[in-house]
This record gives sequence, C-alpha cells and structure tokens, in this order.
Amino acid sequence: MRIKIDEMTGELALLVSDFADEGEEDDQKMLWDEAVEELKRHIGGSYFPNTLRN
Repeated sequence: MRIKIDEMTGELALLVSDFADEGEEDDQKMLWDEAVEELKRHIGGSYFPNTLRN
C-alpha cells in the first residue's frame, strides 16, 4: 500500500495491491470496497468522488 500525490493537480491516491486465491476474487473486492467506504465515512466521503478500480 502506498500514497501517491499527483505533482500537477495535488490529488491524493491510495494505491493498494492485494492477492486472492482463485475463486476468491469477488470476496476480496467486496472486502476492499467495504474498507474504502468505511475510510470515506471517517475522513469525509464528500471529498472523494466515486471510487475507481481496475
């Protein structure tokens, strides 16, 4: 996990790499989605637009 700040815009991004066993990918995505929503609630979710993920 790392934090990246765009030099031109000043935007902040939290970059997370995680691994899952075959067949558990959807469970891992759901876990991270819930964790990000909880983080947004704690720090003020209105600051963050919809979460983008690959």
